[in-house]
Amino acid sequence: MFGRRRAAKPAAPFPPHPGPDHDGKKRVMPLEIWEGELGQQMRELGLSPDDERNIIPDMSDYERRFDERQAELDACVKQINAQLPDGMEVIPYAMLSWALWNQQYAETADFLLNTCDMYPVEAWNTMMLPADEKCAQMLNLPVHPRGYPAGFEDHCARIVLEIEAKHRAEIDPILALGTNAGMDDISRHGEIRANTIRSVAGIAAGLTSVILSEEVYFRHQKLFRGG
Repeated sequence: MFGRRRAAKPAAPFPPHPGPDHDGKKRVMPLEIWEGELGQQMRELGLSPDDERNIIPDMSDYERRFDERQAELDACVKQINAQLPDGMEVIPYAMLSWALWNQQYAETADFLLNTCDMYPVEAWNTMMLPADEKCAQMLNLPVHPRGYPAGFEDHCARIVLEIEAKHRAEIDPILALGTNAGMDDISRHGEIRANTIRSVAGIAAGLTSVILSEEVYFRHQKLFRGG
């Protein structure tokens, strides 16, 4: 993620799973939950057992989703750099290191990809930082650090796993209900997942504010995100 070359794709983990449904697909909420009254209620809300978020991805799914998000990032960087004076450019900075999506940190990769559907090239995890001092002075932002402080990635991994532990403690009792789950349980499932995703994004912003300073983070957001 540091420098001009495109980084290698994150390794896609495959956690233990009870197995595919009878049609060969692995689902977060298996087909049996979609049968009967509960399934009818969920369909009336516009939900489907084949919604992308309900299908546990295989390698081709990971690669497709990564490529889609990478293309969006590339387009954003190109648009920003096209508006800068000649010879100046910004480089994407991943607030949570790409390492957290690789086999080096298999547990965090599992959680971020499979549970949260979060990828390192998405906007929530990306700052646009100047490539050199000249550009830094113009944008009033620090030069891209091209690295992290010692121990930063391990620290991030521990915090992400704490978020995962909280997520599991809240969501496992709902999953254990199986076909006994009701609409309130399904709604709660969605709320828990949404809160978990916000927590991960918040950690990325919070840790970056510590490393680069809160002032720098909010200046960047105002400059590039309009916030």
